[in-house]
Amino acid sequence: SSTDFNSLQLRKTRIALIKKYRGCKWVSSEAAYCNLWLEEADLCVNPLQVYSYMYRSKIGTETDIFYTKWFALLINHKFFLYAFH
Repeated sequence: SSTDFNSLQLRKTRIALIKKYRGCKWVSSEAAYCNLWLEEADLCVNPLQVYSYMYRSKIGTETDIFYTKWFALLINHKFFLYAFH
């Protein structure tokens, strides 16, 4: 269907942008770039790995949304000790 096609195109565009700007320090702290990663993490089988990678790579770590969504994900997966650490 056209909705599936549009979703696939959006995902391809998101992944292309992530790859294009990976490693650019000035982009890593931008909320828009962080949101690209977070949207992709929402589609992954193991989003916790994406958040851990983002944290280690300092992607979005200067944004509120990164920590808000990571905290919610940890609570949702019942990782209470990590969420309150």
